[in-house]
Amino acid sequence: MDPQQEKQFGKQVMRFGDWIVTDFGLLHVYPEYFIPKEELWKVWMDNAQDKWNWPIHVTEKVWCDLLGMYEFNHAFQYAQEWFHTVRPSNMPPVSICKTLEFQKSEFERRQGYRTTHGQDSR
Repeated sequence: MDPQQEKQFGKQVMRFGDWIVTDFGLLHVYPEYFIPKEELWKVWMDNAQDKWNWPIHVTEKVWCDLLGMYEFNHAFQYAQEWFHTVRPSNMPPVSICKTLEFQKSEFERRQGYRTTHGQDSR
């Protein structure tokens, strides 16, 4: 992180590839994309099972490739635990398993291929 980013987004807590957990939230270095810590708890409402919003939302970004998706997932889960004190007390149950299953299917649909055992297969 450069000094300007640190001033704007807070000091680095932990880095996962291009994703950095900072004092203020979750930062993608380039292109610069920031999720404030209070926003980590956004939920994708679904009749079947509520899912976390950000893992699905980030997957829709054209700059999010397979490695970036994995890096984000690690950073997101780390950030949620790191910032657990700002989690709203009235949160509905949200499934990380269902979130990641849906994320994977949406990513594969968007990319036009399936991921198998962490590798691409066309």
